[in-house]
Amino acid sequence: MTVNALNFSTGIKTFDVNDGAAQISYNPTDVNFVSTLYDLFVGCSERYEADKDKKFENNTAFFEYAKQRDSEVREGIDALFGEGSAASVFQGISSYAMADGLPLCTNFLLAVIDTVPEEMSKQIKTSKPRVEKYLKKYHR
Repeated sequence: MTVNALNFSTGIKTFDVNDGAAQISYNPTDVNFVSTLYDLFVGCSERYEADKDKKFENNTAFFEYAKQRDSEVREGIDALFGEGSAASVFQGISSYAMADGLPLCTNFLLAVIDTVPEEMSKQIKTSKPRVEKYLKKYHR
């Protein structure tokens, strides 16, 4: 028996992160991906806000806490983009290090979130003519 192939586009896009320091792949229109991304972003933002005024007994307690928070973010990013993604993206820097007034994890997640509306709009514009073509072809 011959096995036939059925191939279709999945919409997965690959993005270079920080001029090729890392690559991540995802479908910016996948509602499951976007929901998980949003949950991760909200969780990071809430933890950051809760931690801003946190007091520590000593530097050791602060460093241990910071490492735990960094680990939590990295686990979330690896779950979303694949094992090792966080290490590639952050290049040995804590995901809670600051840049442009925000933690790196927030900057990264906002950059990913920014790809969603643009791709969604592009896909919606592309879909209408394609669907109409097939409706005309197969409509009786």
